Amino acid sequence: IVRAALIMCEALAEDPLWGPWVASANPFQHASIRLLTVTYMAEAVRAGWLRLSPDLGGVMCWVGPGSKGPSLVERMAERALAPCALGRDRQAVLSLFHEMSAVRADLPPHVYAVFLGVLPESRQRGVGSSLAAEGLSWAAMNRVPVYLEAFTESNKDLYERAGFMVVRRFSAPRGVTGYGMLRNVGSTVAR
Repeated sequence: IVRAALIMCEALAEDPLWGPWVASANPFQHASIRLLTVTYMAEAVRAGWLRLSPDLGGVMCWVGPGSKGPSLVERMAERALAPCALGRDRQAVLSLFHEMSAVRADLPPHVYAVFLGVLPESRQRGVGSSLAAEGLSWAAMNRVPVYLEAFTESNKDLYERAGFMVVRRFSAPRGVTGYGMLRNVGSTVAR
């Protein structure tokens, strides 16, 4: 879980939402965001599964249907680590997380793609697609939709080509727009 969280942080260094925190030169913020990511991953694994690519160039975490909202551990970690990890954006980010959880709670039972991160040197090699395939196959076999969030236009476009549709827009800190995206049972991939 720790290795996966560190890969995820490195993969998000240029992300418009997470990048400023994970790439921070402030040693306390640097450590706090990594500890917060470890906590989120550990809690996600409790309700789902985690996969690392064989080359350790990517990570994906899935949560299965029926999982509840943030656990007591997540809430405690946010309370303890968020002030340093997220700095002045803390309240806006925690509000965003609450809004994202509320959207998921209103959906029918689904598989949630919590994290997908691919290191820059492993991109454009099929690592992300390979990691995503297991969860997408599991969802198809169990006839449940898949839900995820994207915080870049390029990721939104990529997921739309994979059969996802935008069901919610989010306003994130620093003017970033996020997208809650759902792929229904039986969706076909655009070619």
